[in-house]
This record gives sequence, C-alpha cells and structure tokens, in this order.
Amino acid sequence: ADLLRIQNQSVDEIRTVEHWERESIDAYLRDNGCHLLLTSTYIGLMDEVESDKASAYQQRVNELRNVVRHRMSSHGIQWCIAPVPNRLWAKIVFPQLDEKEALKTFWKTLFDLTYMSKDLDPVTTWNAHQDKIRQQRNKLNALHLRELRFKNSLGTDLTVGLNERVKWSGGSDVSDKKVFFSANIPTEEVFTSPDKFKVDGKVVASRPLYVAGSVIEDFSLTFKSGKVVKVDAKKNKKLLEDLIATDEGSCYLGEVALVEHSSNISRSGLLFYNTLLDENAACHLALGKGFAGAIDGARTTPDETWTKANLNVSSIHIDFMFGTPDLEISAVCADGTIVKLFENGNYAN
Repeated sequence: ADLLRIQNQSVDEIRTVEHWERESIDAYLRDNGCHLLLTSTYIGLMDEVESDKASAYQQRVNELRNVVRHRMSSHGIQWCIAPVPNRLWAKIVFPQLDEKEALKTFWKTLFDLTYMSKDLDPVTTWNAHQDKIRQQRNKLNALHLRELRFKNSLGTDLTVGLNERVKWSGGSDVSDKKVFFSANIPTEEVFTSPDKFKVDGKVVASRPLYVAGSVIEDFSLTFKSGKVVKVDAKKNKKLLEDLIATDEGSCYLGEVALVEHSSNISRSGLLFYNTLLDENAACHLALGKGFAGAIDGARTTPDETWTKANLNVSSIHIDFMFGTPDLEISAVCADGTIVKLFENGNYAN
C-alpha cells in the first residue's frame, strides 16, 4: 500500500499527514492506550523510487511517529518497538538457507538475542540485563560528562559536546502509572542528546543504513560546529543528502548512544538491515530530533528550554551506526578530568 502511494503521488502528497491521521493515533493514546510498533524489513522495495519521494515518505513516517513521541514524553504512556521477521528479509540475513529454514533460524536467533532462550528463565534474564544497562547509565550520569571523543581505524575522529544538564537514559522505563515497560526489544544502548552546535570532525558508518525502503552503504559525515558540511556515500548518496536537507534541524545530531561491541547482537556477527537490531550492535548517532528527557528541565515539546540547551529540533530522527571492535572513547568531565570510557569497543571499566 505504501509503495502504491509513493508511485502514484507527488512528493508533497506523499509528505502530507492529514489531521484525521494524527487524531486517530492521538485519540487512542489520550484514552490511556499503549503503543506497539512491530517492524519488518523489505530490502529493495523502493529501489525504483526516486530519492526525493523516498525521503518524503520517511518524513511522513516520522511525522506520524512524532504524535506518539509527544505522548511518550508528555504523558508517560507505555510503548514498545520490536522486530518481526519475514521470509524475504530472513533470506537476506541468512542467504545460505532456503526461505523456510531462514525464517525459522531468524526467529530462533531473535529469541536468543532478546534473552528468551529455552535454556534460560526469560523474565529473570531480561531483568538482569536491564539492571546492567541501568548501572551503565548511572555511572555515566555520575561522571558529569561534557565532551566525548571518538576514534577508530575506519576513520572516525569525532568530538561531541554535551550540555551541563545532560542526562543519560537506558534500560526499562516507568510510565506515569508506575508500570515498568521495555520501550525497545531488543535493547543494549545507553543514550542521550548532544549539544547540537558542539559536534566536530568525521564519523564513518560501520553498518549500512536501511531507511525509506532503501539501503545507504559505505558513508561518512563531516561536521563543523554541529552541522553536516560534507556527505560521502558509495550507494544512495542522494537519498542521504535529501534526508539531511529535510528541515533546518536534520543536518544536526539529536542522539549519541553507547553500545558495547560485546553485546549479544554484535557477537552474533549478523547484519540485519534493520535499525532497531543494528543500532543495538554498535555505538550510534542520530540525525534530527533530540530527546526532551536528555536535558534536566527541558519541557516535553520544543520551546525555549530546548533552545537554551541547544537541544535539536527536527521532524526526523535517523539512527546510524559507527561502532567498531577498536573504537576508543575518551571523555572530558565537568571538572576537566579526562576519563577513558571505551577501549577496544567496550567499556574500559
């Protein structure tokens, strides 16, 4: 249905989100509804679609997601995003198997990656995993970090500045009704939002980016004073450029996330072509909108509290991965102390 829409509508028509579409989502959430998003990957679905149309479709998806994001941050609803394999996707992840066996293997792998192996107590194991992420989050918050410095052999040499009121997040969330829930399944990340104007240097992607039905491969971004000033990509460069040009904030960062190379997903050695899975295999950044929860005192919707904190505002939020086995991260604390956060792709301590 989405492909037919894109093929037969103009860029403006594709991008447009009608009032009733927003309201139909918001009405459920206002009535204490929860949000469950099951994602699946269809590589090549939009290979014949012009990049400006693919970009417009991604903008539409983000606009609808922003309705949910607003309720997430302002009303504390419960939500969850999780992947669901399909046969075509499974065949790409496991090309050596036939479709039926690939799908079966994908499901088994997914259960293993989400700590639901039949050999383990899934609830106990999942809760222990969440505790580990929360401990990592608490350690980062206790350091009062002001700057992160990333380097690896791929060519990443990037400095990311943080606001003095920055807060790190990760692990299970608690709704306004005091209900614990996992927003992402799987999840391995601890994340926050940077100061949008304090990003300098080059970042080289370590995994392809699946977005708007297409795959962007072998790409790098160069930043100056927070803004993307150079884009390189061997495949779908125009699509990446169009995404970066979406609006005033789409050329700035809204997220920086730390994920150990030793994570379950990374150790699987698999490339999933799916952001939810691949972002939990490696450290990543996101172009576009930041998180209100990343800044102490920031209101849930963009206003002067976002402006004062240099928290980025955009209609998009596009994650891409750059973590590697040799990634080194050093950090500057508020008192000027320099600490080593990552060594050889994992936490140093």
